[in-house]
Amino acid sequence: PALSPAYESMWPMSARISFEAWRMTGIDHAIAISENTRDELLQVSGWDPSRVSVVYHGVDTEVFNPEAQPGEEARVRELTGERPYLFYVGGYDKRKQVPLLVEAFCRRLDELDQDLVLAGRMDPGERRVLDALIPDDAKPRVRFCGYVAPDLLPALYRQATAHVTPSMYEGFGMTLTEGFAC
Repeated sequence: PALSPAYESMWPMSARISFEAWRMTGIDHAIAISENTRDELLQVSGWDPSRVSVVYHGVDTEVFNPEAQPGEEARVRELTGERPYLFYVGGYDKRKQVPLLVEAFCRRLDELDQDLVLAGRMDPGERRVLDALIPDDAKPRVRFCGYVAPDLLPALYRQATAHVTPSMYEGFGMTLTEGFAC
């Protein structure tokens, strides 16, 4: 199988193979977070498939669950406003395709009852790119929360109309698992 487009674009193949081979020196067995990650590891390493096992992630259901906590709605509304919202949480690197999400949301603004709430750390350059995509009439409907404290994250998932993940590539997709649990 071919490597993901996000991974392929990082370095030339010869450099990736050399680096990965060096990094894996002395490892007898590896654990991958998904079949896809396992396949990519086997492709890059050249290892025998018996040397890599898949152990899927899980979530702490004491934290990520559908049970709303007392006062969480008010805490969430401080960040998101009063309107229902679509929720994105994660990184802002190219493979996450957040600009595509923002553009699509803004194109359909008149058809949506929800705002778009974006959470996760982003650098100033990433923020400038996103700000430039948002027309003036959409600015009040796109909210940037930045880093969200871990104790508030499950509430943001629970209160959202939907959790959106426009990513072109994920090794596993932990935010999807968290969102489903909530």
